[in-house]
Amino acid sequence: MKIVAGIINAAEAEYFSARADELYFGVPQIENHRKWYDWQHIRNIRDVEKIIKIAHKNGKKIYLAANEMYRPESYGRLVKSVKQIAGLGVDGLIVRDVFLLDYFNKEGPPLDLVLSSTAVCFNSKSLDFFAQFNVSRAVIPQHLPPEECKHVLAGNRRLKYEIFYFPDCFCPNIDGICPYHDINKVKNPRNCNFSFKINGKTCRMEKPSGSARRGMIYDFYKLKVDYIKMARDGGFKEKKAVFGNIKRMLELLEGDISRGEFVLKTGDIM
Repeated sequence: MKIVAGIINAAEAEYFSARADELYFGVPQIENHRKWYDWQHIRNIRDVEKIIKIAHKNGKKIYLAANEMYRPESYGRLVKSVKQIAGLGVDGLIVRDVFLLDYFNKEGPPLDLVLSSTAVCFNSKSLDFFAQFNVSRAVIPQHLPPEECKHVLAGNRRLKYEIFYFPDCFCPNIDGICPYHDINKVKNPRNCNFSFKINGKTCRMEKPSGSARRGMIYDFYKLKVDYIKMARDGGFKEKKAVFGNIKRMLELLEGDISRGEFVLKTGDIM
């Protein structure tokens, strides 16, 4: 597996482009799915140009996140913004919106198109649909477990595949269609912790245990998933530690290790 690192500034670009295999970032003029990520955007276009140059200096590709569904009236503005950043040398686009996929497949500047996990691609038929836009890679949704995913991957091995590494969380709701990112006009990453009430009873979706999630990483590795991605959030020190933990897991996976032994040896990670 190759490591994709999310970055929010030039210092992170320098550090991770020397260690990770790819980088990605966001900008405020292109809304991201998680509304509270506003503070993680690279706001100055000169800084965007700088991080692209840093990545390329280290021989790494760098991608722009555009992983929301957008209103038709915003398409012109979005295309203009993406074209501007493409002109600075960005290598690809992480995207879910069908209009953007279609536009940059047919008319836009040549960009490597990566299907975002927020596209909610849960079966081989939906993957076939998105594949027609010449995406090179699909990010597997967090809620598609390896035992189900293997049938999806088997039907389309032309694509590369990617998983997210979330050491501290597992979304209780399906991320791509979750409405809680700015519920009641309040942007808060904890909105998703709201409980449901069904027949007068309160309930919440349970998340898999840490050992189950580590086992899923093992299973995805055995399915020959190509990339593992670390998110943009977290402080610089925390992200360095996360990167180190991913490297440690991959070193174990590259050896002759059983699933049980892998889960045991990574017990201090998640």
